[in-house]
Amino acid sequence: FSSSASPAAPSPDPNPEVPPAAAAAVSGDVDDENRHIAAAVLRAVGETDAGVAAADLSAGLRARPPCRFEEFDVGVGADAFTAVKVADGADLAEGAVRVTLDVGHNPPAISALTAKLTAALADDEEELYVVCGFCRDKDMGACLNMLREPSPDRNLRVRVYVAEAAHPRAVPAPELAELASDAGFATDEIFAPIDADSDGNDVVDSVHAQTQRALRAAADSGARVLICGSVFIMSEARQAMGIKEPVDAREIRDVAGAHLRAAQDNLGADVVGDARA
Repeated sequence: FSSSASPAAPSPDPNPEVPPAAAAAVSGDVDDENRHIAAAVLRAVGETDAGVAAADLSAGLRARPPCRFEEFDVGVGADAFTAVKVADGADLAEGAVRVTLDVGHNPPAISALTAKLTAALADDEEELYVVCGFCRDKDMGACLNMLREPSPDRNLRVRVYVAEAAHPRAVPAPELAELASDAGFATDEIFAPIDADSDGNDVVDSVHAQTQRALRAAADSGARVLICGSVFIMSEARQAMGIKEPVDAREIRDVAGAHLRAAQDNLGADVVGDARA
C-alpha cells in the first residue's frame, strides 16, 4: 500500500538515535523495540565487509510498513474523501479526521496498539470510533475487550463499527456485533453494517461502507478513528478513505483464498467446488 498523497520522506539523519533495549521495553512501543533489533543486526553487519551507510541505516530505521500505526488526516466531503499521510506527532489538519490504521489482530498486538494509541491521544480527545474486522481463528473477545477500554486512565468514549472482509475466514459482521456486546459495548455503541441480513450473509462492501460511516460520524463529533484487525479489511478501508493506489480487481478479490492456500492458486481452478477442476 502507498498513498499518492503521502509527503516526501524526510532527509535521513546521518546519526540515528535508537532507544536502548531497556528503554524500548519499558516504553511498550513495539516500533522502538523493532528499530532497536534492526539497528543491532545492521550494526553487526556493518562490522563486516558488507557495511551499511549511516544515511541508509537512518532511513531504514525510520520506515514502517503500511498499516502499522499509520496515520492519515482525512477530509470528509459531501461526495468524496481525501487522505493525507501525516508524521508521528503532527497536529491535526483543520476540519480533518485523524485516522490510525493498524493490522493488530490478536491480543498482544491489540495491547501494544492501544498503548501506543493512548500515548498519541491529545489531551482534549474524548471519543474513539473503531472500525474492525477479524478472521475466525483469532481471539476476538479478548481483542474487543481491550478495544472497549483502550485507555483505562482516561474517560474515553468508544464505539465500534464491525465489518466483514471479503475473505472466507472473515467473521460475519452480525456475529462480530454479538461478540462486541459480550465484551461490554452497549447497544448504542455497536454499529453493524446496514446491509447485513439477519444471518450475516451477502454483506456487500461492508468494510467500505463502515469506514465511510465512521468517518462521517467522526467529522461531526471530532472523534478519532481507529481501523484495526485483519489485514484483509485494509485495502477496502484505504479506498474508502480516498487513498489512491493499485488494488486487485473485484474478481480476484472474490476468489482469494477460497478453499485454497493462496489467491494465485485459484486462477484456473473451480473455486465453486472444493477441489481443483
